[in-house]
Amino acid sequence: MAFLNGQEAPTVETSDADFNMLGIRMRGYHDFGVNLQDPRGGVKSKGEV
Repeated sequence: MAFLNGQEAPTVETSDADFNMLGIRMRGYHDFGVNLQDPRGGVKSKGEV
């Protein structure tokens, strides 16, 4: 799993509503991607010996 610019939390933006409407406007988004990895690309290591 990878995140855009390393930001792992969703982004939530708010703004005031139009003059003729009470409340606030909110939107949220989460930029991330996933990909299948070839299992032969991994390395197993017991650490420093």
